[in-house]
Amino acid sequence: MRLLFICNEYPPAAHGGIGTFVFTLARYLAADGIHVEVLGFDRGQSKTQRQLEQGVWVTRLAPPLQIRSLLRWGRYDVAEQLLERVYLSKMAKTLCAQQNTDLVESYDWSGPIWFHPGCRLLVRMHGAHSAHALYEGRRSSRFIAYAEKKNLKMADALVGVSRHISELTMRAAHVENKEFYVIHNGVDTSIFFPKKDAVRSESEVLFVGTVNRRKGIYEFFAAVPLVLEAMPHAKFTVIGRLPTIDNDRKKIMDELYAFVPADQRGAITFADVRPYEEMSTWYRKAACAVFPSLAEAFGLTCVEAMACGTPVVMTSRASGPEIVEDGVSGFLCEPTDKLKLANAIIALLKDRTLRAEFSRKAVEKVGRDFDLRRQVKANLQFYDGLIS
Repeated sequence: MRLLFICNEYPPAAHGGIGTFVFTLARYLAADGIHVEVLGFDRGQSKTQRQLEQGVWVTRLAPPLQIRSLLRWGRYDVAEQLLERVYLSKMAKTLCAQQNTDLVESYDWSGPIWFHPGCRLLVRMHGAHSAHALYEGRRSSRFIAYAEKKNLKMADALVGVSRHISELTMRAAHVENKEFYVIHNGVDTSIFFPKKDAVRSESEVLFVGTVNRRKGIYEFFAAVPLVLEAMPHAKFTVIGRLPTIDNDRKKIMDELYAFVPADQRGAITFADVRPYEEMSTWYRKAACAVFPSLAEAFGLTCVEAMACGTPVVMTSRASGPEIVEDGVSGFLCEPTDKLKLANAIIALLKDRTLRAEFSRKAVEKVGRDFDLRRQVKANLQFYDGLIS
């Protein structure tokens, strides 16, 4: 089997959930003896490079000269977006022919390819721009919505990382009568697992996610004063990417701190983004972790925390119920209900027995439903059936 992943955010390039997913799955498949290629743009490249990285052949494309010139002048409109997608599609088709590729896996976000690569094409639904726009009640970019629909319609098969995001994406793109499958994302339980000798805090509440409205950071901060009223010694750690532009960063920090009285702000620590290999340590030392997202295609960070035995409070929206059994492996909460969110956190901080029970059930749930080795096997079976 010879596979090609389309990925414009393959680590160590700046990446989000799609980049992390492809990076993890590609290395596992390569370790199983599968020939794996990755192709995508890297805006930091001045020239295209192809090299072997941890058993995976990675081609990092430099943007075409026309796009580099337009970016230099601060322009990037529909024509340039189209040019980029056509160029990436041509490079994918060429690579497929050279490597005798059996299957190309792309993704739905922004509709990255413009035409079929010439071999079997799988599009994985991680959460399209148009799907998030529909969920949040706002208008999507007409071009991107068209590109996403085009990718979904030309795919030979569709798979989603959750049932929620699959159904929402199909509805947003107005793609009807096309079958899709669900394979949840998996967590590497050789990295994320509970350690018996780990010392857990009795009072640290952890938030992991990009510091933006979609991840429920405002809802989290609205609950902080209520938690501190009941638990004055509680500490709150935020791990996530803040805006890089100073004015934007200051604006969001000011907005968040406005929820919390000045004399309580010392209880909050912003730890920014932490390296992937550090995250298990952060999970293991927290009393609980909170994920109050307003929209969530899957919720991989929540599953990572559960795998480490960390009691979780997860959003009741979107894919939350596919991950957490409310009152069994964690709490599900409507993120905009600050009282319920705060009470869930308080219950965990106050009750060591409840934390231990949630921890045990969460580890069992991950082992049963989200262990990466199971997910790799499920993906391999799906690939094999599609190629056959």
